[in-house]
Amino acid sequence: MTAGVDIMLQRRTAGARAWLIELLGELTPAVGANGTAWAGCMVYRFDAPVPPTWDEVGALSLCLVAQGRKIVSVGGNRYPYDPYRYLVMTRPLRLQFEIIEASPEMPFLSMVLQIPAALVGEVLVEILGGRECPGASEPQQPIAEAYVSAVDGTLTDAVVRFLSAIQVDAERRVLAPMILREIIFWLLQHSQASRLKTAAIHENASHKILAAIQYMEAHIDEGLDVSTIANHVGMSTSAFAHSFKAITTTSPIQFLKRKRLERARKLMLREGYGASEAAFKVGYASPSQFSREFKRYFGEGPHGYAQQFRNAKTLMIS
Repeated sequence: MTAGVDIMLQRRTAGARAWLIELLGELTPAVGANGTAWAGCMVYRFDAPVPPTWDEVGALSLCLVAQGRKIVSVGGNRYPYDPYRYLVMTRPLRLQFEIIEASPEMPFLSMVLQIPAALVGEVLVEILGGRECPGASEPQQPIAEAYVSAVDGTLTDAVVRFLSAIQVDAERRVLAPMILREIIFWLLQHSQASRLKTAAIHENASHKILAAIQYMEAHIDEGLDVSTIANHVGMSTSAFAHSFKAITTTSPIQFLKRKRLERARKLMLREGYGASEAAFKVGYASPSQFSREFKRYFGEGPHGYAQQFRNAKTLMIS
């Protein structure tokens, strides 16, 4: 990059930041959090420093400061950011924040924008032009809860145009979604873009694992196998197995077995099913296999386990 281009970018960044300060000043009539016309966007103003305070984010989010300084702490890690550095929270998190620079004359001004993981994936596919995304089949790799990266004029300019667009009905419907994609595009051009890619891939995988669990519970009495479940949620068998264990800490087969045994236990204790009948009801073809696995899981065979409760007047089976 030549010196002339560098100076031009610095001027563009400074101009966009001044515009963002003015815009956020208008959008924050109250101290603290202020809602906007866009459901996933909040703007903030503080007129004085704020000591460490608990808060949470509900999704993958971009946090951009126009004026002042802030520190977010998650899991023992501290992430300071300011007008020169933005913060990305890679997943829903409980955190502490501290406003360390703010005054009535120069209030702290910032924005938090939720970034849909699926939209990150769509933009990434368009950037790659059909090439495979590195790591897309292995979403279980470690994911940092947050990262900080340098702000430039392209990103700030896009954020300003997004905040302006969401204030007008027609622009909010037509322009804001396109500008949100542009914001994601610029985030994917920055030095730590790989962290955003990994977070988006993992969040999409999490939704698929949730869908898989719901499918397993709804079809507990069928002869499900891993490939059938993976196919239902649109994943390869190997990627599904890896993702499932990374997110739930157990394999799909062990999870399904536990769900079947717990369902059979409730059928015997709540509805008076016999062991063989309960076994078939939850998808076991072999009563003897059911008895072995029930004893391994609950510490006693199904007949003996049920016998303990036959004379009980009240059962609280969770």
